[in-house]
Amino acid sequence: MMEIVYSPTAIEDLQHSYKYILDNWGENTAKRVQKKIVSDIRDLEQFPILGVAFGNVIDIPTDFRYLYRKE
Repeated sequence: MMEIVYSPTAIEDLQHSYKYILDNWGENTAKRVQKKIVSDIRDLEQFPILGVAFGNVIDIPTDFRYLYRKE
């Protein structure tokens, strides 16, 4: 199984997004969104080819992938 490693910037982005959602929509929504983001990242850890290869979108070879999920 692959291991997800969060960069300091990624952690900072998660913290900023949590605060933004908290300030605009409240604690319940902020917790729900944060939990969903972390859950999706864990899914990628277990299933590394889940999602779309980002290189297909930007036409530049890369190992990055992304998820788009509607609630």
